[in-house]
Amino acid sequence: MATRPRRSTQNTDLRDQPAYTLAEAARYLKLPVATLRSSVAGRPYPKAEGTARFQPLIHPPSRQPPALSFWNLIEAHVLRSFLSAETPAPRTIAIDPKIAFGRPIIVRAGISTAAIAGRIDAKEPAAEVAADYDLTVEEVEQAVLFGRAA
Repeated sequence: MATRPRRSTQNTDLRDQPAYTLAEAARYLKLPVATLRSSVAGRPYPKAEGTARFQPLIHPPSRQPPALSFWNLIEAHVLRSFLSAETPAPRTIAIDPKIAFGRPIIVRAGISTAAIAGRIDAKEPAAEVAADYDLTVEEVEQAVLFGRAA
């Protein structure tokens, strides 16, 4: 199997820069950390005549500690879609490396999920937060769930 050249961290493209820990990426992708780690580091597996090694499928720009780039996050998302038969729902939350440094936002409003979760955690009513940002209560609830997971 051919190996892909590692991306240089000197590259100025934000999408190539290490930005997500394995734990953070796993939360965003709703994957077990161990599954993501296997895709990034590979792992041994038993065979009849000993053990073999599952080669990494994702090559992060930073190996120690492993930190994934935005492109790696996309690669992991595609791998996750192969493992899942879920029907995609309309996107309320998005991660874009050019917006909010690649942290989750509410698509329609461009507001950080962490900001929404912070206000709800401060005991502000969801309807009031929704009105302040011109969101639906459902969008606020999704942002809080995503913000707390992240």
